[in-house]
Amino acid sequence: MKRRLIIFAKEPQEGLVKTRLRSLLSAKECSDLYKAFLKDTVSVAKRAACGERVIAYESFGRSPQFLKKMAPQFKFYRQRGADLGERMHNAFSDLNELRGWKTVIIGSDIPSIQDTLINDAFAYLETYDAVFGSSGDGGYYLVGINKPCGGLFKGIKWSSSVVMRQTLKKCIQLKLKARPIGTHDDVDSPEALARLKNSLKNSPDKKTAKWTRRFLKIS
Repeated sequence: MKRRLIIFAKEPQEGLVKTRLRSLLSAKECSDLYKAFLKDTVSVAKRAACGERVIAYESFGRSPQFLKKMAPQFKFYRQRGADLGERMHNAFSDLNELRGWKTVIIGSDIPSIQDTLINDAFAYLETYDAVFGSSGDGGYYLVGINKPCGGLFKGIKWSSSVVMRQTLKKCIQLKLKARPIGTHDDVDSPEALARLKNSLKNSPDKKTAKWTRRFLKIS
């Protein structure tokens, strides 16, 4: 099975990333935290069992210099589309130059994600049409599909608490066999950051999210 992993990421430009954390952190600290998230996500992606790794980037008009320096062995693809659903569908479609690929997209706001979970997502795509990792805010941080399906991402109220629910309804309408997989928080709010800190402090695995631990000063 051909496996492709795509990370949706932004070039960490100060003042334009992690803006919902500005009540806690300065613009520079928000950028530095996101850089730590990116490093941890790329580290996990390198360990995942897949044949191709891609960063689908948004760079605010700039060249994604930080991303390319951090992951020189990855392929790079510029996101295109009016909303998240269109950007994900285009990534699945534009990169599907060869048939037979199982493709998984993950976000870059889950620094504690494990490569075993990504491997499980690929394995489920052997028997399911789609796989989703739900987030605590009602959305999802991971989506995998066997082949592009534009209808899956249409009519979804993005950035809302009903994203996962609406998407699963879409799967039923489109007769797609879907499989949920482990829940994680998208860390883009003060409450989610507090939960992440607590989780990392109490985790026996001190190797998880190394760069994020360093930024948050968690030993």
